[in-house]
Amino acid sequence: PCGARRGGAVRMPQDREAESVCSSRGLAALGGIFLLVCAVVLLVDLLVDPVPLHRRTLRLLIPAEPTAVHAFGYVGFVAVLMIVPFPGAFVLMAIPGAVFGFLRGVVVVFGGMLLGVSVTILLGFNFMQQPLRTWMRSDFPKAFRMLRTIERHEGNAMTFLVLFRFTPFPFFVKNYGVCMLKLPFYKLLLSCVPGHTWTSIACASSGAIFHQSMADISAGRAVRLDLEGVNVLDMVIASVSLVGFVLTGVYAVRFYELHAEDCAEGASESTALVGEAERSAA
Repeated sequence: PCGARRGGAVRMPQDREAESVCSSRGLAALGGIFLLVCAVVLLVDLLVDPVPLHRRTLRLLIPAEPTAVHAFGYVGFVAVLMIVPFPGAFVLMAIPGAVFGFLRGVVVVFGGMLLGVSVTILLGFNFMQQPLRTWMRSDFPKAFRMLRTIERHEGNAMTFLVLFRFTPFPFFVKNYGVCMLKLPFYKLLLSCVPGHTWTSIACASSGAIFHQSMADISAGRAVRLDLEGVNVLDMVIASVSLVGFVLTGVYAVRFYELHAEDCAEGASESTALVGEAERSAA
């Protein structure tokens, strides 16, 4: 039966809480270190060449003539947003669309997301499974229950994994959460493609609305504030994609709620999460 418990050492609640605090602090420390490094780089840059900060920022983020080098740079930028917990990642991922336009922006954002998630899966699966279990169960119990549902329905794991990417959790929860599942790497990665495609379209189109304005800024021209200064088609695409993403997310949550109590026949006994959760609850 699905509720069967297996033997093993029983950990005290204090131990589990301590592990959760340590893992949460570790992820927060990664984000803090990243912000500190960015701040130090900006400070040194200003001391070397004291041009107003906003001009230097625009010059860095919005090159006058974007090249393949800039595209690869933004792929790395998006990948970092997937690896390191960072507030406002969705908004920052709209920048490639503003720089490169809609189509090239989609490619850049999608490539960065896929690269970043590949790294998180490899890191989490090989080095962070135990801390992630404790952290997710303590800080994100709803996401933890969804991951248990995936394991109980391993026969249809791909469907559940795809929908998990549309749930309203932060990127780092969705990226690192799946690392607890003992599923093949290719399956975890392929399940990201639909959600990442949709997210890439939403982010790139949102940024592409202001592509012409960014080009004017880079060229030193006056920025138009009327409808001619924005791309109406990209505005429509962004609106439709964002609404569609939200509606799909609502469906995904409802889907998990309907299947949360089901027992899948033949659920694997070697999976990483369910057995650990049962032992922890013992």
